[in-house]
Formats: sequence, structure tokens, C-alpha cells
Amino acid sequence: MRGTLTVRDPQGWKLPADRRLTLPRGGLLTVPVVFTPSGSGTQEISFAGVTTKVEVTTHRPVAKDNLARGKIATASGVEGGTTFEPGKAVDGDPATRWSSRPANGECLQVDLGSAVDAGQVVLRRETAHGAAYRVESSTDGAAWTPLAEVGAGDGGVDTLWIDRPNTTRHLRVQGVRRATSFGYSLWEVEVRAAA
Repeated sequence: MRGTLTVRDPQGWKLPADRRLTLPRGGLLTVPVVFTPSGSGTQEISFAGVTTKVEVTTHRPVAKDNLARGKIATASGVEGGTTFEPGKAVDGDPATRWSSRPANGECLQVDLGSAVDAGQVVLRRETAHGAAYRVESSTDGAAWTPLAEVGAGDGGVDTLWIDRPNTTRHLRVQGVRRATSFGYSLWEVEVRAAA
């Protein structure tokens, strides 16, 4: 089978030129397509009358340092009879955690010490996690703006990319709906600034 491999992209992306290819009957052909996106978008790849679409998502680059580590953390509550206080979610120890009371709407808040443009938030969550939650930003710890919303959380590690510029001094993980009958529980909250 012979045809032209064509790649169409959102305007501004750098792509290779169209290529004439021959595919042996019953054979397999791997063709690397290297491109440089200037943002997120949909790419169309066509060969021999067949077209497929590929969604490409790009994010702002982020710095390496975890800005939440060792900072002051507060919470709406702590699981009764435990030592799972808020500071354990920012202590850098993967074996310690914060755990809330068993109620929807509980939250954990971290004072980053100074305002940053948050580019990424990583939540390392325990089995008792939020099925729905928001990550919110504040300059004063009183008025909050959503940075990210998750409506179908499944536990584990959530890496949330914040692709719009923001001014974040305080970061809050605001529970909306629990996934279990227990509260919300976080092993670690990590915040990285946009680079």
C-alpha cells in the first residue's frame, strides 16, 4: 500500500513535511512523527484515506523544589484520637499523614510563606480520599479562588497542572465529597512554582 503520511496541526506547531510511504501487504510500519507544539490542541494524522485525531496537552514548565515542604499547615479538623495533624502532610516523610474528621467539606491549608505562581500541585493520598475536591488559591488566607477541581478522584497520587498564571500565598485542598466513610487523608501535599 502506498500513500502520503500527512500531519495537520493547530497553527504555529512545527511539524515534519509530508512523506511518501510504502506499507508492505500484511506488514507493519512504524513511522516516528516528531513535532514541537506551541500549546495544547488536536493533531490529525492521515495515511491512505484513513485519518485519526490525537489530542495533545502541554503544560507550563515547573521548578523542581516542593514549596510546601516544612511550611505551616492548618486544617478544619483532625481524626479523633490520632496524631494525624496537618503538619504531617508537608513534612516530607512518606510514612506520616494528615487525616480529617469523617465529614464532607473538611480541608487542609498550607501557608507557602510568600506568593508564588503555582504551576503544579501533587497530592499523595491515602485510601481515605476525596472522590470530589478542589485545590484553591489565596493571597490572604480568607478569599479563595479555585485552581483545579476533581470530580472523580480515585485515590493514589494526583498530579494537577495549573496552566493559568496565579498568585498563591495560601493553598487549600478543599474536600467536597469523601470516597469512603472515613475522612480525607493526605500523605503529602507538594506545590511547585511555574518556571
